Amino acid sequence: PRVRYFSLPVVPRVFGFVFNPISLYFCHDASGALSAIVYEVNNTFGDRHAYVLPADAEKAVQVQATRKALHVSPFMDMDHDYDFAVHEPGDRFTLRIQVRRGDEVWLTIGFSGERVDFTDRALLGAWLSHPLVTLKVVMAIHWEALKIWLKGVGYRPRPHAARKPGAA
Repeated sequence: PRVRYFSLPVVPRVFGFVFNPISLYFCHDASGALSAIVYEVNNTFGDRHAYVLPADAEKAVQVQATRKALHVSPFMDMDHDYDFAVHEPGDRFTLRIQVRRGDEVWLTIGFSGERVDFTDRALLGAWLSHPLVTLKVVMAIHWEALKIWLKGVGYRPRPHAARKPGAA
């Protein structure tokens, strides 16, 4: 079957710099039914991992879970799971991610947004209202990491030398 992709980058490229902690791709079969969602997760070390999870086209909210496979935070071990809850994009979009170890939730992340027409005016307005949003995201990640480190949470190095995207 033919597959269509829909990408949802969270943060746009600004002055040639981009960092998207997560991008989603909604995959549809030849009939147009949602068949899978790809969660492409990036860390600030330049590593990337794609979680490809089957979808149930009959459900409005996709609730999916997978084992953590990418070292995202130097303050969290690898023995965690991700729980995703996502609405396929329409006029609104919502995403919730919970990071858990066993039954204990360690972190909850949420994102919601409204569809906006892709016009020059809309792009200019978004850029003028948030001109350095990409830098802000990276700075906020490192600020939170500093606060966690100052609280005494131990540093956890990468469990292995991760291969850079595109490396042979």
